[in-house]
Amino acid sequence: MNDFMLAQLGGDWISTVIWFILFIVFIFFGPRLMTTQTILKLEKETAELEEMAEKSKGYILKSISKKSKKDAKKNIDNFMEFFAVTPVGTDPYGIMKKLDHVVKSYDNRFRYFVNQLIPDAPKEKKKNIKDALSGAITTHQIAKIVRHYLEMIKKYKMFQLAMIIQMQIPLISRMAKAAMEATHAFVNNIPIGDGIGPLVVASLIKENVKKFEDEEFVVVKTKLDGRNVWISKAEGPGAATGYPGKFLINELIERIFREQTVSEINFITNLPFVNDWKPSVRSRTKVKILRSTIKSKIQRLLFENRVSYKSINFLEGLKWKKLNP
Repeated sequence: MNDFMLAQLGGDWISTVIWFILFIVFIFFGPRLMTTQTILKLEKETAELEEMAEKSKGYILKSISKKSKKDAKKNIDNFMEFFAVTPVGTDPYGIMKKLDHVVKSYDNRFRYFVNQLIPDAPKEKKKNIKDALSGAITTHQIAKIVRHYLEMIKKYKMFQLAMIIQMQIPLISRMAKAAMEATHAFVNNIPIGDGIGPLVVASLIKENVKKFEDEEFVVVKTKLDGRNVWISKAEGPGAATGYPGKFLINELIERIFREQTVSEINFITNLPFVNDWKPSVRSRTKVKILRSTIKSKIQRLLFENRVSYKSINFLEGLKWKKLNP
């Protein structure tokens, strides 16, 4: 009996020592083991992302004629590092003009590169290659950023960052795959989406089409059910979305005021439910574009006066409290 108790005690003592040693090892080396395991998984995912980037570039190279392939691979590899920097938005004044300038400059840089790459290609093919390059750059940048973080994790053994990247990698892979598939679609003239919108618009456009070459946009004025209708779409065929905002600002509003067919453009809706809501809501902010400069100057002077502005706000507040006690 005593021998059995001693043997049992000895066995428990050995197992306790082994457990304690393993516990100490896990405390000191557990995070490193987990980091190493995570790094191995991220290495595999990063290799797949880099393979997608190479496939995207391969799609573009295959679509270029043999005459243009002399330095095409080298030029495309260099162009993959191109990116645009967003403008400073701390001060929101004029941010839309800044964004418009950046987007136009970005687009012009792509056009210039495509013209140098395939100068003799048709205009539609140049559009497709331009957008295919954009998709390839997206895939390349995703793979490059993930590789940067992976190397930083390996250098500094940052387990927390490794876990964050590992949790995000499925979504990142889907984004890269979407960009790669978009590149494949552009170079092979495959429509993006169902194409029903351009088909409907094209069926309504019959004559007197006005093209905006720089904005890659077409507009036509026609009658539909007895009403004047402006129909617009991106200039096709080819991958292009156009710049409809340029048409709206520079062409439509300017023509309306020049022809003097409209005295006021009011962006507030006049639907029946607005009248039902008026007694129980605050006054709506109205945005008006007036042809009369005298009236607009008077309104500007009144509302630039801070005393008048504060008085109006005070009266509105009293009215709101009265309606909603």
